[in-house]
Amino acid sequence: MANTVRRQTYNFAQIKRDVQNVVKARAINQNGIIFGGAVRDEIIADHYNRIYKQLHGTIDAKNQKNYWDASFHPETAARILNAEDIDVFFSKSEESSEFIKNIKQMCKDEDIKVVMNNNNNDDPSTNPRRYGQSLCVKKLTLTINVGKIPFSTRGYDIEFDVDVVTPRIGFSSVQPPFRNVDFLCNTFIKTKQGITLSSQTGTYLDNLSFIDRTRESLKIMEDMVQFKTYFCKFEKLRTAEPGTCKFNKDSFKRINKLLKKEHFEWTICNLPFEIQDRKSNV
Repeated sequence: MANTVRRQTYNFAQIKRDVQNVVKARAINQNGIIFGGAVRDEIIADHYNRIYKQLHGTIDAKNQKNYWDASFHPETAARILNAEDIDVFFSKSEESSEFIKNIKQMCKDEDIKVVMNNNNNDDPSTNPRRYGQSLCVKKLTLTINVGKIPFSTRGYDIEFDVDVVTPRIGFSSVQPPFRNVDFLCNTFIKTKQGITLSSQTGTYLDNLSFIDRTRESLKIMEDMVQFKTYFCKFEKLRTAEPGTCKFNKDSFKRINKLLKKEHFEWTICNLPFEIQDRKSNV
């Protein structure tokens, strides 16, 4: 019997997006609110996806390879942007528990590894200075193994986190981003009603009229699709003690996280200093 050689390629970016879309859809159906980078990246990807389709038509089996190839029509390469993780808020602990239960069952059915970690204090997503003492955070890490063949190859792992946030007793009125947003590009939330600007950003946006909020929302999104944004923590310098280690450490952690994005370079337009490579001055 002749040996049969089969070659199969996998699109890891597409697989990751498909799984993330399922997770986000289940969160929304459970009355969850998606916030943070997942909403930001969805807005950007959708913008360039629409431009790409206007130029190259709908995506089907024939041209799918080109769509997921960032070097094909690089002007719209951000169409394949995927979120590094997903932040989801539930106002009721019963809803968050049901969501976690559903995700675990989905992972079991699809042979996806899922790990829950409630006490990762080193990660900024569970850091009280980001979410505050009024919130409880449970982290799910999903690992999708693609291409594993017994006795042949271990395959490739696609991994991302899902942070499930709920208010503690007595803090039921809080909503994302909990009046503590880091960048203007992260002021949007996604609910059953779609993507909107949050009313609890902790910035000047919260006090604007409907017309002015709409105008500012468009400006923020126009900057976002060019990977430009503004740092919001400087607004708190009037009420907080500037230059303290606590403030600086938290601020630089958020700035560094955005600037070190691998695929698309962000510009923070209002930094009061210039970022340079330390080695270039040696």
